[in-house]
Amino acid sequence: LSVAGLGAAEFHVVSQFNGSSFRVDVYGQTYGAVDLIESLIVRAFSTGQVGAGDVTPTAFGTDNTLNGDQRRTRVSWRGSEGLAVEVVPSLLDEQRSLIPDDARMGAVDPISALMRFALGPPSQ
Repeated sequence: LSVAGLGAAEFHVVSQFNGSSFRVDVYGQTYGAVDLIESLIVRAFSTGQVGAGDVTPTAFGTDNTLNGDQRRTRVSWRGSEGLAVEVVPSLLDEQRSLIPDDARMGAVDPISALMRFALGPPSQ
């Protein structure tokens, strides 16, 4: 990724498919002049199943560092419900609100959402 012709960040994506299951790992990092303004390291993964033209996540996680502040998130799915397994720092530590119960139903992680977009509408 470049801004005004200068390198700003790099990203790597590794995808593995085994039958109908998948794992996607993403790594990104800012560098150069951008690091003087905002330093970001992103590691994320998503696992799940692909079938009948749809993507069903089973797990998602991130380990990010923004200007030295670390964050970690792990989410798992039980059916169509996304459940926060680990959030560091905690929502209480940062005075953030929990995701409402009805918003967790049918939710997907960002990587699975991109895969769904690429596949198009689910087969009927």
